[in-house]
Amino acid sequence: MRPTGWLALAVDVLLVAAVSIGAIKLFELGLREFAATAFWKDWAAGHAFAGRLVPALAIAAACGCFAGLVLGGFAGARALRLGGFAAAVVVALDFGGTLVSDGPRGLLTGFALAPVCIGLGLLAGAALGRKLMPDPAAGA
Repeated sequence: MRPTGWLALAVDVLLVAAVSIGAIKLFELGLREFAATAFWKDWAAGHAFAGRLVPALAIAAACGCFAGLVLGGFAGARALRLGGFAAAVVVALDFGGTLVSDGPRGLLTGFALAPVCIGLGLLAGAALGRKLMPDPAAGA
């Protein structure tokens, strides 16, 4: 039985919050682990700006896609709508944090595209996840 009314809204808000925070934390973990490798140092030294930006954006998109797949598994047919909300939350939180910590100049770097890549990955993952995984509300 699918929840309705306030309970359904509460479940959706909880899913969006969990996926948004999970995608951001997964991106932080991915960057931390990638930066710890010896490959990263050689690559960044040899390719300057693109050597740091391209892997960071790829990690961001992959983390968003994974979080979107998880959301698709839990939300089923509602996954794409909730993925859009989660993407908006990720972008708003990251841009807001950047504005508070670095000011408007912080948004002028290429790394400000990371939350946008997370959001696009969330949407792609949610679209795939709702098709690959059965809707739990549909019943067995």
